[in-house]
Amino acid sequence: MKQIAATQGSPEWRRARLGIPTASNFDKVMMGRDTQTRQDYMCRLIMERILGRSLDENFRSKWMQHGVDREPEAVREFCATQNLAVETCGFFVDDDDNPRYGCSPDRIIKDRNALLEVKCPAPWTHCRYHVFGLGKNYKAQVQGQMLVTGADTVYFYSYFPGLCAFILETDRDEKYIKSLETELNNFCDELEQKLDYMSNQGKIDLELALDVLDTIIPEE
Repeated sequence: MKQIAATQGSPEWRRARLGIPTASNFDKVMMGRDTQTRQDYMCRLIMERILGRSLDENFRSKWMQHGVDREPEAVREFCATQNLAVETCGFFVDDDDNPRYGCSPDRIIKDRNALLEVKCPAPWTHCRYHVFGLGKNYKAQVQGQMLVTGADTVYFYSYFPGLCAFILETDRDEKYIKSLETELNNFCDELEQKLDYMSNQGKIDLELALDVLDTIIPEE
């Protein structure tokens, strides 16, 4: 495991995660090999490697911007109510020399081997966490964070001002982590094979492709 010092959203952070699966998308990796969602994700990563730039869309809805703006406030509330201290962190990868996948926890919890995942969602999403739970996609993300970082616990904290916060503490599930690690390695092996195939389909006019791409999703 290696931590790359890079602020989330920065150019350095984008470069560090370029073309590799990240924890927020590990649920796609865990889908069946023939599912379109998994295939679309793999092809996106392949094209990030070929084009040499992130294909993340820069658009933020009002609720996405709300989440970004309120995150520091949510972290302060978490620390105050849980009597815990946190610190910022960078991008974690599974291997120092040949990183294959990674994750970006929102915070590291000091004095214990734990991470913090913070959400500041719309009120109806916040309500859903309370009433129906987090859903199956959450498991791949948090267990993936523990796989990459070696952490023992992830705290999930959902915050909306004036409403009762939602908090869930999740510990390592070694059986699931082993299964996830196997699927990630299979996915990365296949990604390399498909990358080789795509790279040999003919000459690429990289400048033209990037010019067109920049008119659609300008690089930050």
